[in-house]
Amino acid sequence: DGVARIFQIKNVGNEKKPLSLLCQDLSTISKYGTFNNSHFQLLKTCLPGPYTFIIPASKEVPKVWMQHKSHQKAWKRKEIGVRIP
Repeated sequence: DGVARIFQIKNVGNEKKPLSLLCQDLSTISKYGTFNNSHFQLLKTCLPGPYTFIIPASKEVPKVWMQHKSHQKAWKRKEIGVRIP
C-alpha cells in the first residue's frame, strides 16, 4: 500500500515513526485534526510554510497512520503532524 511504499522510500526500519500529513488547505487539516479558534488563527498565519503542527488527531485519520509497525497496535499518543507546503 501507499504508506508501506513511503516507509520503503524513506528506508525506515521496524521502529516506525509517525508521518506528517501534507494537506491542501486548512479545511483538509480540520478533517484530520481538531483545534480551537486561536489555533486556527495561528495555522492561518503560518501556513503555507515550513512548519509542521502537532494537533490532536480526529477519527478520520487512517488507522495505518496511527499504528506502530513492529507491534501492530495504536500509538499511545493521539496526535498528528500536519503541514501545508
